[in-house]
Amino acid sequence: RDRRRVRGVSKNCAFKMSSTEVKRQLQSHVVIKKYHLIFEPDSLNKTVNCRANIFIDLTDNKDNTITLYSYKLTFKKVVFAYDENGWPNSLSTVKIVTDETLETVSFVFPKNLPKVNNAQLQIDYVAAVKTGHKTKGIYELHYANENGDTRNGFGTQFEACEARSAFPCLDEPSSRAQFKVELKIPRYLMGISNTSLEHESEYEEKVLTED
Repeated sequence: RDRRRVRGVSKNCAFKMSSTEVKRQLQSHVVIKKYHLIFEPDSLNKTVNCRANIFIDLTDNKDNTITLYSYKLTFKKVVFAYDENGWPNSLSTVKIVTDETLETVSFVFPKNLPKVNNAQLQIDYVAAVKTGHKTKGIYELHYANENGDTRNGFGTQFEACEARSAFPCLDEPSSRAQFKVELKIPRYLMGISNTSLEHESEYEEKVLTED
């Protein structure tokens, strides 16, 4: 089996995520500047393994928690990385609290986070792929090729407030940020983006074996 895989990275693009249902801002001192999202689809399990590097400014040091919108995401590891007096520092979460009613996730750290610019919230998580007739967030789609054969794939639909089903975010009308999206797929599959491709590269898939 050819284990070479393709990594496609789209150019940065700035746009506004909108929400028709939420008029308030979660935390006014949390300012997201950029999302770097890495998606690795798993067609067998109908999930997507994800990494979100969120570049963030904190305008106050009043809280030990960062709350973002999130819906049915499974979190594995969350780290807040920042520079303190010129030295790199990081904090790992002591607790992750999800609220499916409010569609939020709160990352709780062991102490108040500092007032800082250009910090990173590094989040490893898994997103579920919606099946059936649910075309929201990341969903399974079916289409016919030029020969009329049925093919399967994954698609995305983030309007009006479905981005939170794919990655934790500030899914609010007042929140604007840059995005960089990286897609890791087998080389026999095709990735399609509505922005221009920055670059494409191959890498070796790591395969774990047991004796």
